[in-house]
Amino acid sequence: MDRFIIRPGRWYAWHMFPGSTDAPHITPIRVDGVAQVDRGRILRLKFWSFDDLNEARDLAIELRVHLCTATHLAAVPVGVMDRTVVVCDISFRWIEEFRLRLLAQNPRHSDENVQAYLQRISGAVLASGEA
Repeated sequence: MDRFIIRPGRWYAWHMFPGSTDAPHITPIRVDGVAQVDRGRILRLKFWSFDDLNEARDLAIELRVHLCTATHLAAVPVGVMDRTVVVCDISFRWIEEFRLRLLAQNPRHSDENVQAYLQRISGAVLASGEA
């Protein structure tokens, strides 16, 4: 059976239920580091969260994996039992559904895939955040 694999340097869709409010926290993330702990039952992630095009947050989290299918991973942050995280591949369809403003403010190039698109539009924010 194929399993969803998170790779550094790639963009993913992040869904956390609930977020910091009662509403879900849904955002694109770019993973910079991933390590398996405890025989793969815990993932240590380092990533950039892009809630807004003008702001990125550099985050690190450990996730206890509860389900890993071919299309997504469902986990609970270690030490936080009242939240669930789902990570899945990101697509233009996902952006249209959850972050339509991104496309409105930053039209995609016709030959651009979603990974290249997100890297291009986040470039200035990442450059200032990594400095």
